[in-house]
Amino acid sequence: MAYPAAIVLPDGKVLNCSLTNVSDSGAKLKLATESALPDEFALLLAPASGVGRRCRVISRSELLVRVKFLQKITVLRLASDRGVLEP
Repeated sequence: MAYPAAIVLPDGKVLNCSLTNVSDSGAKLKLATESALPDEFALLLAPASGVGRRCRVISRSELLVRVKFLQKITVLRLASDRGVLEP
């Protein structure tokens, strides 16, 4: 089973993804579209809440990305209808 999540890039752009596997130390993500990701980014585990993790990519293929969690974070809320962050 997959759960909706969101990747927040350093420039603030938001990419939708699905959380296909998660543990205390990391996760496996399925991207909605093939995208170039930086080695580190923020992952919103529950996009509406702003709760997430700073992540480092440990492996990637076309649409699948495995990440290691670096730290817990809280980011601005995601305005899901616009795909942007807002206060």
